[in-house]
Amino acid sequence: MVAVLLWPLASPETHAQQTREAEGEDRLARAMRLRDTGAYAQAAQLLAPHVSAHPEDADAARMLGQLLYWDGQFEAARQAYEAALMYHEGDPWLRLDYARMLVELYDERSSRPLLQAMLREEATRTEATVLLATLDYWSGDLSHAVRRLRDVLARDPRHARAQHLLFEIRTLTAPVLRAGLTLLRDNQPLQRGSVSLGAEMHLTPLSTVAVRVEPARFDGALAPVVTLVAAHLTQAWPRRRLQAEVAGGLVHRSTSGDADWTGRATLGLRPISTLYVAATVERAPYLRTRASLTDPVIARSGRLQIDLEGGWRGQAAAEQTWYPDDNVLVTVYAWLLAPALQVGVVGIGPGYGFSFQDARESRFISGATGGVYDAYHTPEQARVHSALALLTLQPYQALRLEVNGSYGFLASDVSPFALGSAQTPAENPPPRRRYTPWTVRGGLTVKASSALEVTVTAAYGRTVYYETTQLGLQLTHRFTPTL
Repeated sequence: MVAVLLWPLASPETHAQQTREAEGEDRLARAMRLRDTGAYAQAAQLLAPHVSAHPEDADAARMLGQLLYWDGQFEAARQAYEAALMYHEGDPWLRLDYARMLVELYDERSSRPLLQAMLREEATRTEATVLLATLDYWSGDLSHAVRRLRDVLARDPRHARAQHLLFEIRTLTAPVLRAGLTLLRDNQPLQRGSVSLGAEMHLTPLSTVAVRVEPARFDGALAPVVTLVAAHLTQAWPRRRLQAEVAGGLVHRSTSGDADWTGRATLGLRPISTLYVAATVERAPYLRTRASLTDPVIARSGRLQIDLEGGWRGQAAAEQTWYPDDNVLVTVYAWLLAPALQVGVVGIGPGYGFSFQDARESRFISGATGGVYDAYHTPEQARVHSALALLTLQPYQALRLEVNGSYGFLASDVSPFALGSAQTPAENPPPRRRYTPWTVRGGLTVKASSALEVTVTAAYGRTVYYETTQLGLQLTHRFTPTL
């Protein structure tokens, strides 16, 4: 009896503390069980009061941030991590977990400084390097990504994530061979069949060189063959957000035996990830009328183009083309596609487009059967408002069907017959005519193997000038590396 009385009894405060700790451990265990069943919202709701009452519990705080992130409550997850870091600033795993979430949310501005600081700590250096390589890869800075990943694999050759990322980059930059066949027919009439052969390889992860040869045979008594040979070099500077491309080649005509040079130069800027602005100058042959086959036309052009990428997709451009006879053509257009509505394996996206074209002088020659353009098409104050649509179908990873179309619901121009002649002056202003241009295009891509891709395309269109049908087949072989 004396021994029992002499045993130290627990105070009420100690008993209450033990009870709270037991309740906390029980709450944490129940939250983990809910997490393991995928009930992230319920687990977070159960854990939040414990973290609020016990901010010193780093494991619980980290789990709360994870649960909120997995449940899609991204802003709440961010706030939970930041609150936890106020109490556990020196916890490297908590900071790494937070940085990983920011990377997965594509928040490069917030995640990169955190990861750079973690490179100085041995415990987190490897994982921070892999996450920085991921950011480099996603932003297009492949050279820095490759260097970081090789550094990780030099220290840990079995690092699975680094191996996988490096394999993806090597696959993306692997040499490519392309072979294509194109058949075109319109009611000018003009028929054309061409075969193209091309190759592409990366000199470095950020520089690409490509060559292409494309002989095209046209119909007619002389059956002219026009051969295009071209090479181009592309270089990117992701950290400066710049990209440049230069291209040059020759065009040879069998009818005359003469060859002429072609060229193109582009300088592009990507101020943000979803916007690309480019300026291009080009010298290229015009081959879209029968007259241009016998009377060679080399056109020079300058274009300013803005591309919108991401959920909303679009393009706007202003272009001016100079012809050898001192004529000038001005083209302005813009189109915008809304984010596709995804229903299972089907995606549908609506859009709108506008275009304007006007040539300084007409090259239309009227005749008994109507008339022809000699030697290139010269639209006269053509304005087109179009409804656009995009349909995608991808039932399997290796099979994709894409169909897009445009319908000019409000289109008009000045008819070349209304421009008059020296004998018959034109009305002032000349009357406008209405027409309904439309185009539909389809492409089926089949990934026959890890290295071979087959694409079949078809298009039909109607313009104010002619109707055209085009069929195409392209084989793409990528020399994929082994993992």
